Amino acid sequence: LNSVRASWPKSADYTLAGNVEYFQPTWKGGFCGPATYAEGETVVLPTPYKEGESFLGWYKEADFSGEKVTTISGTGDVVLYAKFGEYIPTIAEVIAMTDETETKVQGTVSYVAGSNFWIQDATAGILCYGKNHGLAEGDLVVLAGKRADYKGSPELALDSVVEKRAGKAVAYQTTPLAAIVADTLAYLNEFVYIEGVT
Repeated sequence: LNSVRASWPKSADYTLAGNVEYFQPTWKGGFCGPATYAEGETVVLPTPYKEGESFLGWYKEADFSGEKVTTISGTGDVVLYAKFGEYIPTIAEVIAMTDETETKVQGTVSYVAGSNFWIQDATAGILCYGKNHGLAEGDLVVLAGKRADYKGSPELALDSVVEKRAGKAVAYQTTPLAAIVADTLAYLNEFVYIEGVT
């Protein structure tokens, strides 16, 4: 929906729930997630957005004490508090940086291949190399490293995994082959299902 609302930030993913009744907007902020859920159902909590800051986790206490809450299950009403802090660039912002720039980045692990892995957020995808630290597809991560380039392809030379928590696997985009041929770089390092290929 952010493509329909030109003034809204491109880094926010407003479509996680797939149902407009679950979208609770605030100016320069947003949250999308289930308002209700079935008894016994476990829900992985979505990531809210706030301009100029990065999401640091859900907590049961207003002072953000105790452990982070990453999932809830159908056991009645739950009140959680969203903690925000240091701004961490989106993947698109990291791609736009010059080589050798030290940065942090966050996203969801979309694919793992040996010591290399890919992450995605609502803005783009990027290859991370160096060591995979036991990461699995679906992990939500905050990484530290340097923006690098390999034959024109942006990468992250990984220094460390700052944070890792369980999440949901990245849903692929269904994309016509003609769209990829027309603008290949727009889909570089992203998880796509290509229509029109047999």
